[in-house]
Amino acid sequence: MARQADRIEQQHIMNPTSSSFACIASPVAARALDGTRSARPIARRGFTLVEVLATLLLMAIALPAIQQGLMMTTRAAVVSQQRSLAAALAEAKLNELSATTLRTPGTSLQLPATSGTFPAELNGSPSPFSWDAEVNTWAQNMGVPASNTLYELDVHVTWLEAGLQRSTTASTLIYVSANTSTSASSSGTGGT
Repeated sequence: MARQADRIEQQHIMNPTSSSFACIASPVAARALDGTRSARPIARRGFTLVEVLATLLLMAIALPAIQQGLMMTTRAAVVSQQRSLAAALAEAKLNELSATTLRTPGTSLQLPATSGTFPAELNGSPSPFSWDAEVNTWAQNMGVPASNTLYELDVHVTWLEAGLQRSTTASTLIYVSANTSTSASSSGTGGT
């Protein structure tokens, strides 16, 4: 009987008009003739409407949260990059001013400039960073003879970040000997 069902199935596939029964019978129905399978139709794979709606609802909730997280991560990376660049610019300007500052014993340090802006960025847009420098006399009660002077040179770099003014500071100490115009210095940076 199984062979007869297989033969009917083959006839239906090869020549659907060969038998009226074969034309309307499905392979499942043809196999059902021999009793080995039920005449139940083959279950189709797919998603129900409830499953699709639940998935869409989950995506409608999750996607905006994921997008917000990505935006915050991108913003944090930009802020970090700006702060790093500002610290590097402050350190570079501090080194430049320290090297070009006139050191005359008995007088205050004479800076070549006390404020300015940095050159335009590579893409041609103006730099958002500006700087200003200040010189303060360091306290003399730290074992330095009164005839020698320690100066603190501070370079402040400022920029706008999300509408707020931010700044970072690089500082160094410059030692001016009363006997010669040689000096020594040490530096550090800080930021807000």
